Amino acid sequence: MGYSRKVFEGLWWLGILKATTKGMTFAKIVVLAHFLSPKDFGVFGITTAVLALVERLTETGINTFLMQKKEG
Repeated sequence: MGYSRKVFEGLWWLGILKATTKGMTFAKIVVLAHFLSPKDFGVFGITTAVLALVERLTETGINTFLMQKKEG
C-alpha cells in the first residue's frame, strides 16, 4: 500500500470525524435554542466563545512533541 493511499484514507476518516463533530454541535445548538430563553442562549454563546478562545491560547503543542519523540 502506497503512502498516497494512506494519506487519502486518513483524510477521509478525518473528514468524517470533522463532519460528525460539526453535525453534533449543530444539533446541540438547535436543542439548546429550543429550551433556553434568548438571554440564556446569548450567555451560552458568549461562554462557549470564551472557552474556545482560552483553549486555543493555552494549547502548548506538547502532545505533538510527545508523539514525535523516539524512544531510546
